[in-house]
Amino acid sequence: MKKSIFLIIAVLAIMVLALVGCSGKVKADTVAKTQEIWDTATNKEATDVITIKNFSFAKLVTIENAVFTIERKFEENKTTINLTLNAIKVKFDSSSGVIFNVILNMVKQQAGITSDITMEDIRNILDNIEEFKAQFILTENNSKLEYNITSKVNYKKPTYDKDIKGNLDIETSAEYDSVIGQSMNLLTSHFTSFIEPTTDGGAKINPTKINNILTAFINIKEANDPNKDTEGYVPISKQITNILGVPYNQFISKKVKVNDSKSQCTIKKNLITEMKISLSKVQVLYNKEQLTNVIIKAVKLISPNDAGSVGALKTFLKDITEGVSCIETEFFMINSTYKISK
Repeated sequence: MKKSIFLIIAVLAIMVLALVGCSGKVKADTVAKTQEIWDTATNKEATDVITIKNFSFAKLVTIENAVFTIERKFEENKTTINLTLNAIKVKFDSSSGVIFNVILNMVKQQAGITSDITMEDIRNILDNIEEFKAQFILTENNSKLEYNITSKVNYKKPTYDKDIKGNLDIETSAEYDSVIGQSMNLLTSHFTSFIEPTTDGGAKINPTKINNILTAFINIKEANDPNKDTEGYVPISKQITNILGVPYNQFISKKVKVNDSKSQCTIKKNLITEMKISLSKVQVLYNKEQLTNVIIKAVKLISPNDAGSVGALKTFLKDITEGVSCIETEFFMINSTYKISK
C-alpha cells in the first residue's frame, strides 16, 4: 500500500492529462524550456481543473459530467497535494449491475476484502456525494507521507461519511527506487510533459512518463517472479500485450484516437503559466468483439480458476456497444495555472 499510493496519485494525474494543445504563441522549443524552468524551480504552485463530459464505457457506464481540482504546492522539502471533487454524475445501463457485480466480487475475493458493498451501493454513493476531498503532504525527502481524506455521502448515513487521517513511512528500498522515482517525476511535472503543445494550436499526447513507471514496475515484478524459470512461463509484459492487443508502451499511439483538439496558452519568459486544453471525441479503438476479449482475458488473468465469472461475463457482454470504438469521451478539458516563487 505504501508504494502503491504514489502509483494511484500518478495514475490519477495522468488520466487527467490525456488532453491536448496550446496557442499559436507556442514555438518549437517552448515545451522544453517550460519544463526546464519548472523542474529547476524549488518553490512553485500548480492548479489544474479537469472536466470530463460523457465518458462512455460500452454504454454500460457513462460519466455524464465530472469536475475535479488538483492543487500542488512544492516547497523546499515539502510537497502538498489537494484533490477536490467538484461535481460528478454517472449513469449505469440496466444490464451493468450484473457485470460489475461479477467483477467487483472477483476483485474483492482476490484482494481479500470482506466488505459487503455492492454495485447498487456504488451507484447510490455516486448519486449522493456531497463532498470528497483529499490532502497528501510529503516531507523528509519524500520519505514521510501525511494524508487526510474526507467524504460526505447522503446515503446510508453515516456509513460512507469518512474522515481518515494518518501518516506513513515511505520505504525506499533499492528494489522500488526506480518506481518511486518515476512516480515522483510524474507527480511534480508541468503537465506539458504529458500533453505536448504544438505550434499549430493543437498538441500530442506523450505517454513517456507513465510508461516509465509501468516499465520500472513490470521489470521489478518480472525479476522477482518465482515462476519465471518454470516451463511455459509468460512474462507480465507479454500477458499485458496479449490482453490489450498491443504492447503497453504503444497503447496511446496505437489504440487512442483524438478527433479534435483546441488550446490556449499564456507564456511568460519561456514558461507556460496558463493553459486551457480540450479534446473532443476521444476514442479507444476496441470494437465490440475486441473489448469483450480484453475484458475476458483480464478476468482470466486476475482469477484463472473462476470459470463461473467468465461465463457470466460472456453472457452479458453480448449487449455492449457496436462500432469501431466502445470506449469514448465526448469532451475532456483541463484548465491549468502555474506559479513560480522567487
